[in-house]
Amino acid sequence: IDVLGNEQWSKTFDGGIIDLAFDVLQTSDGGYIIVGETHSFGEIKGWIIKTDNNGNTCDYSGDGNCQGEGTFAVVYESSNGYSRLWDVVETSDNSYFVIASQLLTSANSYDFLLLKIKSTNGNLVWEKNFGGTGSDYVYSMQQTYDKGYILAGSTDSFNPGNDYWVIKTDSLGDEQRHYVIDRGLAETAFDVHQNYLGDYLVVGDKGGDVWLVAIDG
Repeated sequence: IDVLGNEQWSKTFDGGIIDLAFDVLQTSDGGYIIVGETHSFGEIKGWIIKTDNNGNTCDYSGDGNCQGEGTFAVVYESSNGYSRLWDVVETSDNSYFVIASQLLTSANSYDFLLLKIKSTNGNLVWEKNFGGTGSDYVYSMQQTYDKGYILAGSTDSFNPGNDYWVIKTDSLGDEQRHYVIDRGLAETAFDVHQNYLGDYLVVGDKGGDVWLVAIDG
């Protein structure tokens, strides 16, 4: 869409059944990266699509995967259960970090994953698992001034019902500390940002109300 609100182009990415996207980011090469989930290639899996600056990607029609010049599509499958990809950021070393939910079918609960993938082809560099005895979700992520990451979501692993869950990692995705914020209601954090003072602002839902929390950086 241009500055006047006129549509310039549109693209549809269709694996054949149900395909959903939850985040899109313009990348440093002028293209776009999209993350979400696909039901089109077996069980529910994560799907990452990298396009050029006109929204074009390579031919993924076989199994959801492809490689092109500056483009790719990658179907991501967790080893423990089906996956849904929520958010993506481009890092200072020109990789992509992606946050994912995974259903642990053996425990009927959710953990979340932090994935690092290569910007050239979408190949997985590493993945880190976070979660307790209950269901744990993360919906938002930002790279911090120290090249680490701050992530925000919800957890019921520490108290009955959902609490805000905020996790700080280093540049390799290893947890440095976390915060569980509970006010006795159902609380879910949906977004997090580091401000110019280095503190973290977390916003979400607290029992049906908007709840903004500031945490020392």
